[in-house]
Amino acid sequence: SAGNSLGNFTSGTPGTGLQGVSSFATATNGDVYVGSFNSGEIFVYNSAGAYQSTFATGFGGASGLRFSGDNLWVASLLTSTVALLDPTGNQIAGFSTGEVSPGNGTFPGFILDSPFSNDEILIALTAAGGIYRYAIDGSTAGPVNPFLVGNGLLVPGEVLQVEAIPEP
Repeated sequence: SAGNSLGNFTSGTPGTGLQGVSSFATATNGDVYVGSFNSGEIFVYNSAGAYQSTFATGFGGASGLRFSGDNLWVASLLTSTVALLDPTGNQIAGFSTGEVSPGNGTFPGFILDSPFSNDEILIALTAAGGIYRYAIDGSTAGPVNPFLVGNGLLVPGEVLQVEAIPEP
């Protein structure tokens, strides 16, 4: 609570190596899923920081992880795609976030639940410089329906989404 470091959560290099921690999300059972930007892998650690398994591979620039129930959304910055993985790590949905201009991907950075509809998610697009609304089924073509654009939001990084604020 004083802002002092409590130490490392984990150390070591599981799988091909935790190379550039880019995002993490906590499952309902307390396990922590960690995205490795450079290796494109997602690793699972228990709440004490012990490596459990390699959950999924093939997500170059795994830059955004977000649970939706027991399924995990993954933003892949290097391929301008997002994927929805089931609890076993298999892809059950996914789509491209489009291009800002031909040959220039949108580079999704993180994913948020949408306050507008259960059928959409919000995705921060670093190249487009904003947070955009996408249908979960991928039917939203390209970076449209901006939620938050401008006001100095050039390359959005990570945003904390607060589910509820307890009253005193």
